[in-house]
Amino acid sequence: MIEGQRTPGSVIFHEYSVSDPENSTEYHLLVSIVDPHAGDAIGWDSIGLADSSIAASADGFSASTSPGSPVASGDITEVLTGFHFSTMASYSSLNRIVTLTVTDMAFGAVDGVAVSTNATIEINPVNQAPTVTLGRDRVVFDEGIRRAVGLFIDIALDDVDDIIASAVVTLENSKVGDALVEVGASSDLDIDVSSDGLSVTMSAMPLGDLSTALQRLGFYSYADYV
Repeated sequence: MIEGQRTPGSVIFHEYSVSDPENSTEYHLLVSIVDPHAGDAIGWDSIGLADSSIAASADGFSASTSPGSPVASGDITEVLTGFHFSTMASYSSLNRIVTLTVTDMAFGAVDGVAVSTNATIEINPVNQAPTVTLGRDRVVFDEGIRRAVGLFIDIALDDVDDIIASAVVTLENSKVGDALVEVGASSDLDIDVSSDGLSVTMSAMPLGDLSTALQRLGFYSYADYV
């Protein structure tokens, strides 16, 4: 299962079959995630049953056949292939355990003996690229003023993985006297300005801190552009 992808999901139960010494003909199926993560979900395809015959929990962590629509013994293998697991959880390589509970039905009610088995979902984590939104892509600096102008005041960073990030800012087409500077009072954020003032490196830090660090970055120049 590739992390961060809701569709298509991964089929959970391949070639599962159910046998019953009492030769029951109707069964109730419950598929649930053990210790689910936010963003996990059990879904299904319409294989052997109509969508109305499947009931999902409000949190999406489990799904079951409706007591009013039992699964015939000969259809269990096909119906099970319709259940799938997907996740939009943040960057994580933790495998998931999915439990299948099968109960034989007597007289149209789920009052028989239940049996459970587990399947392991191996998660293939994918570190997806962050997105950067600039509130403005042009900043005006008036020559001769005695203060720096902020460069990324309205910047917004987002990362579905919500992990540590870093950034490098470089000043191109510079003149002697140009520099990137930290505006405002000094902070404890790891902002490393190069000796020539033309590049800034922001070491790995939480995404929120990185946004703050970028918002503190400004441009200053004493160069004569006339």
